[in-house]
Amino acid sequence: VDLDRIANLSAGRVMGRRSADGSGAPQQLDGQAIRELADSSSSNLFVANKVEAEGLKASSSLQTIVLLGQFSPGDGGGGVFVRRFAEPGHLAKLRTADGQWWESVEDEPTPLAFGARWDGSSDDTDAINDWAAYLRTSRKAGRMPPGTTYCADTLYLGGARIRGAGGPTLA
Repeated sequence: VDLDRIANLSAGRVMGRRSADGSGAPQQLDGQAIRELADSSSSNLFVANKVEAEGLKASSSLQTIVLLGQFSPGDGGGGVFVRRFAEPGHLAKLRTADGQWWESVEDEPTPLAFGARWDGSSDDTDAINDWAAYLRTSRKAGRMPPGTTYCADTLYLGGARIRGAGGPTLA
């Protein structure tokens, strides 16, 4: 799915019609109509951010929630979450409004998925420490995103496997 379609979906700017509405010109669907279509036709649901995901009452057919971002679509903190029947024993999880637990299945998570803003002015210390604790617990390698972060306190990265964002190729 191209990024323009994802942005339009998360903003509620989608044209279409429900099968019960018969034929005719497509109409703009509001957020509720989009949610009803997704709930009735798919086991996957795309949501704009973590707050929206935590506000869901998931249908029993829903198996996967895809966050398009942590705070807003495209901010780099998104990820794929799968339904779990018990609370995961680590920090890469979310709980929907109906009490269901969901676990991140990202291969190389970044601090952005743990709430880091990575804007150079917001304090990312807690998010980076939560990310490093998750990496140690899960034995996964994490990836440091490009850009600038700000930390006002101590980082505890010992024992975590961290990959850099990469740099320019030197000729």
